[in-house]
Amino acid sequence: MTLQEDAGRPLVGVLPGQEPGDLDSGHQWHMTTPGSGAVIMVVGGTISVDTADLDAFAAALRAAAESLEQALEHIGVALARMYLGDWFSGIGVARSLLASQGDPSDQAYQASRTECVSCLERLASGPGSLSETVATLRGLAADVSACSETYRLAETGAVPALSSMGPVDLAAFDCALVRTVLGPVSWRASLLARLLTAVGSPLYKLAQDDEDLQAVVQGLGVLLSDPATARWVKDDVVRLALLTRWLSQARTGREAITIQVYLEEVVQRLDPWVSEQLPDRVRQGTQVVDTSTLTPLRRAALHLGAVAAASGSWLFGSQTGISVTPVGGRGSTRVSPPQEDPYGLGSQVGEGLVGQGERCTAPGSIAEVIRHGQEVQGRRHDLGQEHEEAGVISIQRVERADGSRSWMVYVPGTTGWTSGNGGPQDLLTNLEAVGGAPTAMDSAVVTAMRQAGIRDDEEVALYGHSQGGITVSNVAADPAVQERFRVTAVLTAGSPAAGADVPECVRVLHLENVGDAVPGLDATPNPVTQHRQTVVIDSREQDDGRYPHRAGSYAQAVEGIEDNEPALREWNEELARVTGAGEEGVRVVEYTFAVERLTTGGFDGLEPTPRPQAAPVDPNG
Repeated sequence: MTLQEDAGRPLVGVLPGQEPGDLDSGHQWHMTTPGSGAVIMVVGGTISVDTADLDAFAAALRAAAESLEQALEHIGVALARMYLGDWFSGIGVARSLLASQGDPSDQAYQASRTECVSCLERLASGPGSLSETVATLRGLAADVSACSETYRLAETGAVPALSSMGPVDLAAFDCALVRTVLGPVSWRASLLARLLTAVGSPLYKLAQDDEDLQAVVQGLGVLLSDPATARWVKDDVVRLALLTRWLSQARTGREAITIQVYLEEVVQRLDPWVSEQLPDRVRQGTQVVDTSTLTPLRRAALHLGAVAAASGSWLFGSQTGISVTPVGGRGSTRVSPPQEDPYGLGSQVGEGLVGQGERCTAPGSIAEVIRHGQEVQGRRHDLGQEHEEAGVISIQRVERADGSRSWMVYVPGTTGWTSGNGGPQDLLTNLEAVGGAPTAMDSAVVTAMRQAGIRDDEEVALYGHSQGGITVSNVAADPAVQERFRVTAVLTAGSPAAGADVPECVRVLHLENVGDAVPGLDATPNPVTQHRQTVVIDSREQDDGRYPHRAGSYAQAVEGIEDNEPALREWNEELARVTGAGEEGVRVVEYTFAVERLTTGGFDGLEPTPRPQAAPVDPNG
């Protein structure tokens, strides 16, 4: 990373104990990375800074500035004597006073004296002068002090103030004029939406053949069928419309912070009702915990997930299990629904059911991992008609010359926005995953890992984009999975994965783009630890006009800075150890798996909508 001076972009705001005027003594900088337009901010990790050294350096700079200021005072005295000499001579002051300065009538003396005055004046002020050097030293001292204070705040677990990304003003979305104009429309729209999503509505029947319409109808039905969320939609419909439009144009870096703040406020409003609907104890992966220990947003996500699951059962049929089918192979593995068998660990799985593998090259960088994950997601279109709704995951087996093996797992993001149909990479999985509940994708990933024959002593690295990042984080965090597999590295891109309590034995790197609102949808900043880092990327200078949540945007943003930034370089080294990138004699084989939710059937237009209920939980776990 390099710092470049920029008169238009200040480095920091006013620090604690600092008056606004103090910043005038500092320089204005912005960060650039050679070979890339992206700017990054790293939070967490093992890299540490001795703030005492920074403070000492700042003190040394100020001391140097003070010494030069003393030199300036001596120059001032010397110049004064020169100027006063002319004045004294003009009024006939005793020549004895001026004897030490030479004979004023001597021409050589006068030329030498003029040159001396000119040199002293240039030394005192102007380009390259002592005055300019003093200002620079004091500016550098102010910058170093600001840097030290920033690190001190980070060491105490503080997070950047909201103002660091610009003002977060939710009131801007509550303009009285807009409310006055759209208020009656919003209530009518809400009533119309409720009628259209009612049992037997013709819209439901039309939606059977249009997945996008199906997702809209189902989403409205889920929100409007629950008293708490229905009230929220009615009260906030104008704000939601404006906020959604604003987020779709996310470019300034304020959007992700704004949506996080807004969601925090919303879940606080919903929490009293939501807490009443949930049982006292709920599943978090393979564990059962007290509901009161969860964050309000996790409780809200669990509740909405249960309502969405009930809606999915009515629209697509009850879930009977999960199918994991190796592409190019024979047969498949079926495991029980995640509510009955979290992560499928209790179901029988035949090892070696991997299908036809393909030789490939081990990824040697973070950008290559992200791009390959994007390629894996595209394979779902080649699965054939029998797997039309299926999602895909990929596992690479790395074989070394000494016979040792390691593994790389790729989990793409959301591919559909319905809840509960055959495609498990959907909205239902998003809600359940953010809430910490076991999901179909959790079970599919772990089942595929078991089918691949991963042994408990072999290293595994996990990568996921968006929903896939939540999935791999939850998988790596679960104690039952930790006992079965040796997961050592996790990479996520554009994922709201803060809720996963990943153990210290796993090195985690989260990539988030300032223009991407998705990582803020869990309303929680990522934990700041030595083993867990978040790299916030500002890729606005690389803007291609598309929303910056795409996997390709993340790959482009980190490419070119991976070897220069320690946080990325260290994770690259961890990655290379698992993938064998750059090693002699390494052979990599990749297997693709089609994953599907199995259901009993679909909507026939006759049965009433079931009352949404939270999933039952065995209190004994």
